[in-house]
Amino acid sequence: MGFMIRDAFKRTALYRETRYLYRSQRVYGRLKDYIQQRYYIAHQIKKVTAPLDRPAAHQDYSIHVTCSHVDFDGMLWAVASWHHVAPESGQVFIHEDGSLTAQDCALIERLFPHATLIRRAWADEQIAGWLADYPTTYRYRSDPKSFWGIKLVDPYFVAPCEKVFLFDSDVLWFQHPHTLLGKINHYRQPIFMDGRTVLEFPLTDGYVITSKLNSGLFVYHKRHFDLAEVEQFFQKLPAGYWNDQPGYTYVLERPHGADYLDRDIYTLKGMYDPSMVVKHYVSPKREAFWFEGVKLLSPQLLK
Repeated sequence: MGFMIRDAFKRTALYRETRYLYRSQRVYGRLKDYIQQRYYIAHQIKKVTAPLDRPAAHQDYSIHVTCSHVDFDGMLWAVASWHHVAPESGQVFIHEDGSLTAQDCALIERLFPHATLIRRAWADEQIAGWLADYPTTYRYRSDPKSFWGIKLVDPYFVAPCEKVFLFDSDVLWFQHPHTLLGKINHYRQPIFMDGRTVLEFPLTDGYVITSKLNSGLFVYHKRHFDLAEVEQFFQKLPAGYWNDQPGYTYVLERPHGADYLDRDIYTLKGMYDPSMVVKHYVSPKREAFWFEGVKLLSPQLLK
């Protein structure tokens, strides 16, 4: 019983925030920076009066970000930083998981008037038709707790373009992504960040997914996203487990390979340096999103 209570507490927002405060001081010695950026500066973006986006300049690809209320503040900075470095952006779609408040939605409409907000209530009405031939995928996607199911399934159906570009709400952009946009323009195979660490994930049929991709930022062409493969993955998924990285490995990298981005400038590791284009602040190091990334970007985005 004690283990169950402890594990349940670790899944709470209170535990995560306590952990970020602790690590900000203990690991980085930047508690003051974290508190200032997370609790004060981060919220200033909500007071910006001018739109933080522009009309879509490209019809060749669309951008998709999945967001919950818990991730909302980070999403604002992630999308704003993208528009700051890539003024020639494709259309942006923000997929919410059903937890955004009316105030959250109003802020999206004001700060990103050219983005399209995909409400979960609307998407939930569509999925029976979308996934009529894929019952296992439908079951995972229709689960009210299925954040990753939304990220995996919905952009494929919502995207108006053949090339689908996704990034997470804990990704921050620092420079124009010349290499990435070049790869999108001359697309050959799915494009991923290099996660460096090799993942081994066993499925119920004994097949072991092996990959080093990171799914915080990636691009695929719809011809490479086979819903039959998605269905097969969910059929083989161990009970009680779901993570998007094995899914994208199985559906995209396994059959089609991966065109990896330079891991030194499209990165997950290390502290910021001026050569970085983008950094994915994965959850074990999420505190640095605020005391490093937001601190660096706030003078540019809060003008």
